[in-house]
Amino acid sequence: MPKPRPGVDASFRLSKISDLSIWMAIDKQYGDMLLQKGGTKLLDLDKACEEISLKWQTETQQQKQDVYCTCEDLYTIMEWKFATGKPRPLWKHIKSNSEETIRKVSKDAFAMVRHVQSHDDDVNVVIGNAVEALSKLKGIGPASASAILSLYRPDLLVFMYDEILDCFLGERKYTADAYKKINIICKDLAKDIGGTTGSDLINVRKVGQILWSAARISLCKDKVDLTLGSIPCQEKRTDDTLKNKDDCLVEQYVKRNADKDLIMNISDNKESCDDQEISLVIKSAKRRKTERRS
Repeated sequence: MPKPRPGVDASFRLSKISDLSIWMAIDKQYGDMLLQKGGTKLLDLDKACEEISLKWQTETQQQKQDVYCTCEDLYTIMEWKFATGKPRPLWKHIKSNSEETIRKVSKDAFAMVRHVQSHDDDVNVVIGNAVEALSKLKGIGPASASAILSLYRPDLLVFMYDEILDCFLGERKYTADAYKKINIICKDLAKDIGGTTGSDLINVRKVGQILWSAARISLCKDKVDLTLGSIPCQEKRTDDTLKNKDDCLVEQYVKRNADKDLIMNISDNKESCDDQEISLVIKSAKRRKTERRS
């Protein structure tokens, strides 16, 4: 069994947090994580995928009957998938699909999930059928199918990130059944986190993006892992030296920089900051410094 992807612990911690503001703070760093993983090329590919998604959703809203994926769309999505995760030697197979076949197969798969709603009794059966339908294309398995379908119905479907498989299933099985299981979890998370006021801010696909981002952020020395900052301090250590969320962030920052004086220098030399993470660090550092002087 392959080892879990690095940072999966952070994804798991985030899945236990229902605070929408934490999810949105992590989401704001999604672009940075794309840049770190694949540079401007991956950032551009992600933007191109969002444009494809908007095109498909617009065509659906306009009641266009023939909504489908083109060869160009498929190549862009697969480039993004391989750049976000791990490259696979599948291009020869993918490019052996004709334009006609790609359009027909994707049109049929899109039609299956076009009108289904998350509360429908047969929603998981329909999703599984759509995944299997797209998997008929050469070089396309359930994970690749999820990348395509999640762009068509981001409100209903998540992309099968390795980090999500490791987080919720404890193993990486690229099957339709495994996909349905993680999609149910992410769908429930989107509902719980978004509630009635944040439903426009977070959907099922975005839940996956943010869980992936959380895993990546936790590995960065220059980033603060907000999933740790959102856990009560007593769960992370036994003493009472840290009292709240801000102190948790300060402790983590100090540990990563291995210099307790650095935190004091930040509070002395930088009075304000737009970055939420560093702002919390500064706020808590100033308070602690004042307490020590008194």
